[in-house]
Amino acid sequence: MESLFCELKNVLETEKNILEQLLDTARKLNRALRRLDAGVILSLAQKERKLADTLRRHDRTREGICKALAEKANLHGEAAISEFVEKAPPRLKEDLDGLLDSMGRVARELALVNETNGLLARQAMRLNEIFLQVLNPEANRVYTPDGRMREDHQRLVTVNKEV
Repeated sequence: MESLFCELKNVLETEKNILEQLLDTARKLNRALRRLDAGVILSLAQKERKLADTLRRHDRTREGICKALAEKANLHGEAAISEFVEKAPPRLKEDLDGLLDSMGRVARELALVNETNGLLARQAMRLNEIFLQVLNPEANRVYTPDGRMREDHQRLVTVNKEV
């Protein structure tokens, strides 16, 4: 059973490293969104996708290890990792606790940066809409149900300054 805990520790360390890379990428994406640098945004979004896919693969590995640990430790299959840590050998327990705390901090910070990035992305899209409407005013003309043309001004509003 100790070997399973060692495997769990290794997978958690790998996942923590991937989360840190995701956080770094999200911070860079934040800067690119603030500068509206489309090339950098595209490359960082692709990198973020690859990292997320890698993290998903490691999650499946971790789930398999947890399932094996659950069988050996007589825990239900959906037990939280913290429940497994309680059953870990003393020399690994501290390491696993530290890893879980660190991963939690990184995950919370990543969630905040990603939330900000979402706001910035929506703001950038809104700004692009405004530019398009200013540069192509004919795009604001729509047909009414009775077949007449009219100006559609409801889409042209000021920039939202939430971020």
